[in-house]
Amino acid sequence: ERNFNAPNALCVGRIVAGPALAYGVASGASPELVLGGVAAAAFTDYLDGFLARRWKQGTILGSYLDPIADKVFVGCVGTALALEGSLPVWLVGLLVSRDAIHVVGGAWRRAGALGWKWKTVGEFLGFDDKPRGALRPLFIGKVNTALQMALITFAVSEPVFAAHAGSPMMAPALELVADRTV
Repeated sequence: ERNFNAPNALCVGRIVAGPALAYGVASGASPELVLGGVAAAAFTDYLDGFLARRWKQGTILGSYLDPIADKVFVGCVGTALALEGSLPVWLVGLLVSRDAIHVVGGAWRRAGALGWKWKTVGEFLGFDDKPRGALRPLFIGKVNTALQMALITFAVSEPVFAAHAGSPMMAPALELVADRTV
């Protein structure tokens, strides 16, 4: 019951928004609409954590949902942007590979915290809210996610503001995200 709260709903919304906005990028949807969706989804990354702390609604499920939502969002929208040429394929490949390693590592950590024994998927995912195995994000990880979200927002804003991939801001942004990802 406690798992079904506003912060976790925002994470689920970001998980849904990732593929939807990627489809918008790939299908040539209104750049303004895509930019608004990306900006709103990126803002929910801040908002879900703020609400979980403010309303004391942090859950084990939420500690896993939030980074998964970030990875789905960045992976989907980043891949669509790479396929259309707005982001370098190598950078998105780096982001997706690193995120896949984090997801596998998180699952491994949760399994270890449960003593490699659980009866249901719900128990593994934290629906039972057993007080063990919650993920604690590092500050550098939060900074990295914020930089990735900013880069994606910048990339989808290019058609809206008539910028281009060679704009003076894009090269430093790409280098900063690549550097923080490795």
